[in-house]
Amino acid sequence: MLTSRLKKLVEHGVLTKELYQAHPPRYEYTLTEAGFALHPVLLALKEWGDRYVTEGEPPTVFRHDCGAVLHPRTVCDACSRPVPADTTRAIRIGGVPQHSGADAPDAPSPTGT
Repeated sequence: MLTSRLKKLVEHGVLTKELYQAHPPRYEYTLTEAGFALHPVLLALKEWGDRYVTEGEPPTVFRHDCGAVLHPRTVCDACSRPVPADTTRAIRIGGVPQHSGADAPDAPSPTGT
């Protein structure tokens, strides 16, 4: 089962597989750029599971470099403010632009950026 999962992750570009011992054959799996890009997604899913699925203390806890227990959040790259669901609007869906007032791609940002 693990072998088939690793194979799928390699096929989808999340991991690379490199032979490090020929007899018996042994492989090392390392994250690709796409694999590293999943890091914030996995942390967010862990946080969700700790809140809505896990009873009691979370089974795994991470500490950030600042010294605090890590509780990840999504922030806007442009303004660094949190991104709750009610503050976002789609401006393109399935490749089709959604033009309506302030959502138009060329409309000025409410923050002036």
